[in-house]
Amino acid sequence: MKIAILESLGIPAAELNGLKAPFEAEGHVFTEYARTTDVPTLIEETRDADAMILANMPMPAAVLEACEKLQFVDIAFTGVDHVAMDVVRQRVPSSASRSSLRLTSIESMMPSSH
Repeated sequence: MKIAILESLGIPAAELNGLKAPFEAEGHVFTEYARTTDVPTLIEETRDADAMILANMPMPAAVLEACEKLQFVDIAFTGVDHVAMDVVRQRVPSSASRSSLRLTSIESMMPSSH
């Protein structure tokens, strides 16, 4: 799985590397990008991503629509008003037996001590 980290998540690099390690051991590939609001740049960075991780940067509809492989959006932030949720909801299947795009929080991946 190709995972795009689209901005700093506000944690030390060593801690982030530790969180990524078990996923990388399973063959998942993380690519980290500097935060940008430039839509063509975001489309290029996420075009082949299966998952994206962001915090509070805007995520416009045009970017989400261009991500044909996207299955998972992780928002490491308390709100979602900066993400084109109408597009996310359109891509979520009505049947629980099909998995297309899930919205979650990075806390689900972190140890309970955080």
